[in-house]
Amino acid sequence: MKLLLAAAILLVASQAVATPVDEYVACLIGQSAVALHAQSGKKDASLAQEKAFALCPEPKEVAANPESDGLFDFVNLAVESIATGVWPSTGQ
Repeated sequence: MKLLLAAAILLVASQAVATPVDEYVACLIGQSAVALHAQSGKKDASLAQEKAFALCPEPKEVAANPESDGLFDFVNLAVESIATGVWPSTGQ
């Protein structure tokens, strides 16, 4: 019972903090997934990402960071995986 109480206190006491960049990446992937779901037939990941970029405001931290290309590669990989249903880590 003490362990359960301690776990509940830790869960309530600690907050997950997402940076604006984390929220931007989540927005891009989420909005792309919504756009893919709305498509019929073969899924077009590029079109889905275009819609997501139009909907998700880019934080200033992304534009100021020269390494932000890696973020877009990550988003592209995630959206392509969603579109094809093939996950890179498992190959399934």
